[in-house]
Amino acid sequence: MKTLVLSMISIAATVAAMTACTSEGDPIDNIDNGQPVEIQLNAGIGSITTKTPITSDDQGKLSSALPGIQFVKAADIAESPAWGDVSKVASTAEIKTDDISTGKISFNTPLYYNVDPTLKSWLIGYYPVAEVEPDASTNKGKLQWTITGKEDILLSAEVSGNKSKDEQIKSITFNHQLLQMQFKFVAEDPAAIDTWGNAIRSIAIKTKASGTLANLPSTITCTLSSTPSLAWSNPAELTAYAVTDGTYSDDKITEASPITLTETETLGGYIMVQPLTATTDYTLAITTNKSTAEVPITLGAAPAAGKAYEIILTFKASTIATTATITKWETVTGGTGTVQ
Repeated sequence: MKTLVLSMISIAATVAAMTACTSEGDPIDNIDNGQPVEIQLNAGIGSITTKTPITSDDQGKLSSALPGIQFVKAADIAESPAWGDVSKVASTAEIKTDDISTGKISFNTPLYYNVDPTLKSWLIGYYPVAEVEPDASTNKGKLQWTITGKEDILLSAEVSGNKSKDEQIKSITFNHQLLQMQFKFVAEDPAAIDTWGNAIRSIAIKTKASGTLANLPSTITCTLSSTPSLAWSNPAELTAYAVTDGTYSDDKITEASPITLTETETLGGYIMVQPLTATTDYTLAITTNKSTAEVPITLGAAPAAGKAYEIILTFKASTIATTATITKWETVTGGTGTVQ
């Protein structure tokens, strides 16, 4: 009987780091003259990972530039914006390399507060790029992304402010919408390699929540509101991507590009998927050059967006088991499971 042992570390990703915005040259002094005031934002992103993962420190400072942030803008109004009427992107933006330390957001198309300070400007930000459907009223106020497994999806709640100095938008928080899994591989001994082979060809992330092995959703539809809501659809097979020498790639683990299994523990794969409901909802379908295995995972805490689970796959020759350990960000213990 073959065995594969899993250890998992649940890493909670905090995504609430924020910094205050400023206006260079203090253009607010000109509001009595009816001058337009540009919306200027700084954004911090907490300890998160996103496309071939974007990383940041505990203070929300990015480790690299972040292009492809987008914003939608509701019509200026004092209260209760009509997000259902939004049908286009207001501006695409980026955090440039020179602005990593401050988190300053540069808008490709400048956005302005209303000249009437009684009318607020209302924004929602997100990543990656997602166009608002403009051609059908039923799709107004909706965004849609495809879950590839290699891109995280970030989304903010609405923020609002007006041109008055004390009423400008002072912060924006981007939150994870996906859960991340990171895979490490190690063979217990030469006998394990002889049993399983030396090449991991695929890891598909599935669910057995309904009793039958099924694919996970590959589409997210976001309905814009003060607190945007998500709908998940279009199940499809989602498989892990390779990590090479600590670098997250856009290349899937495949038969043509496998991960070599050795007796040295190696970070070899990652994926980002929908957070399901129960600790036992995920199952891995693993393929090597000698065999296949269906490996249920028992998480040490309920699946949640913004958490990354480090999963150590220890290949043995007799059984498959799972355990959960402690992380430096959040304690998640008590996960167990065995497959004979």
